Amino acid sequence: MKRMLAILLLTAATTMATAQTTTTFTADDNKAAQEEIIKLEFYLASLLEKGDLQTYAGYVTDDYIRISKNGVVATKQQVLESMRGAQPGSMTMKPHDLSVRVYGNTAILNGKLDVETRKDGTVTTSSSYFTKVFIRRDGRWYLANLQGTPLSK
Repeated sequence: MKRMLAILLLTAATTMATAQTTTTFTADDNKAAQEEIIKLEFYLASLLEKGDLQTYAGYVTDDYIRISKNGVVATKQQVLESMRGAQPGSMTMKPHDLSVRVYGNTAILNGKLDVETRKDGTVTTSSSYFTKVFIRRDGRWYLANLQGTPLSK
C-alpha cells in the first residue's frame, strides 16, 4: 500500500512539473521583418514575370521544395527548369491578402495568388492560396518551401 501511494505521489509530482514547464508562444512582433518578407514576395513575383530566373534562383535555398496546387513535388532545379521556356512578360502574378508570421530567423507567409498566363493568343487565369517558408541567413531572407492550394472558381 505504501508503495502504491509512493508511485501515485511520484506520478502526480511528475505530471505537475511537466504541466508547469509547458510553453506556448506566438510569432515575434517584428514589423520590420514582416515588411521585408512582403516586399520580397512582390520582388520575387516581378522576377518571375520578367523571366529573370538567375536572380530569382539567388533568393531560393538549394534544398527548396515546391508542392504545386496539383500536388506535384519539385526541387529548386526542377522548378527553374520548368520556367525556362516561358516568354518574359507572358505571365502576370498578383499576390494579395498577405499575412506574415516571424519566428526568429524563420518567416511564414500565407496569401493568395492570382496568375494570368498568355500563350499563342490564349489567356489562362488561376488563383490559389499559398504558404511559403523563408529563412534568414547572413542578414538575407531566402525562400525554402512553397505549397499552393487551388481556389475554386
